[in-house]
Amino acid sequence: MGAEQVGYIVKGPRKISESRIRAAVCACRRLRRKLLKLCAGIDDSYTRTEVVAEKVGEYFDPEEIPENPESVIRDFVAWWHHIEGRDTCSRSDPDDSRQVLVYAGEMSWGDEPQGYGFQKLKQAFGWGFAEALGVR
Repeated sequence: MGAEQVGYIVKGPRKISESRIRAAVCACRRLRRKLLKLCAGIDDSYTRTEVVAEKVGEYFDPEEIPENPESVIRDFVAWWHHIEGRDTCSRSDPDDSRQVLVYAGEMSWGDEPQGYGFQKLKQAFGWGFAEALGVR
């Protein structure tokens, strides 16, 4: 058994606008409502997590998403504008100077990478706000 490189390779705008941030907050709230409706009546967090994983492919309890996710999204945007982290690197998109390419990840021995960049991107995609920010 050997280690594998696990990570995200994404592309997005160099600068994320306020209108995209507002759209991301709305998208995140919509996903939260949808998932909580899907898990209505389930009191056990483990069961909620399993239901969400089955429906959307992410392992998290929808109650982890705050009712007002704006601070989490603004934190992501601040990180995106100044990409930093031992597990992260970025460069300008050679085809479009308004876009940036970002890689975040690290070696894994079967567990999930714990690096800051990987966790930020996992949260953005899991909570449904990455696309609204233009990150794909």
